[in-house]
Amino acid sequence: MPPGSSYETKKLGSSRFPWRKVGRGILFLVLSVGAFSLGYFGVWAWQSYFPPRLGDSEPPADWQVFKSEPYLLGFRYPADWEAQTVSASFVVLRPRALEGVTLPKDYISFFIAPTGSRAQTPCENDQAACSFYANGIFGDRFSSPEEETIFFAQAGNDFTLKWHRYGEADFTEVFNEISASFRFTTPEKTDAQTP
Repeated sequence: MPPGSSYETKKLGSSRFPWRKVGRGILFLVLSVGAFSLGYFGVWAWQSYFPPRLGDSEPPADWQVFKSEPYLLGFRYPADWEAQTVSASFVVLRPRALEGVTLPKDYISFFIAPTGSRAQTPCENDQAACSFYANGIFGDRFSSPEEETIFFAQAGNDFTLKWHRYGEADFTEVFNEISASFRFTTPEKTDAQTP
């Protein structure tokens, strides 16, 4: 090397691995997954332990009361509807027939059957698994294009409220109000407004 010349160090590239950047990326990923999991768990817990409380609102005051004395259950239905008692355990609810008016095929039925030897539902084992609640009654709500169903069990009996849909009428509000008014009766609760 000639005199007066200096060595210039040439950096061919950094051989250091960017651990800080990788660490920050992993930390961000862990925090994101944790925040998502916490939010998901929070929504699940809220829906599980605080199901919709349909019984908090009262149906209109002029609604009629239906009481099933053998099963100590009552509910309310619209004043311009009729409850046709087919048997002690089967009732058909539909708008009252008016002269010259064709009624829709849609109707609501209420059916009671002994529980028998069927397997218990998840709701019966854990109220957090229930999708229906009204006035101390926990149960399940199912929906399909043909039917809207509310099912619950009490004292060895299965209770089923079902809206049979044929697409001619929208009974959503009536179905919700009927189900919200379900109450098991006692000698102390027998007035017309509280079935």
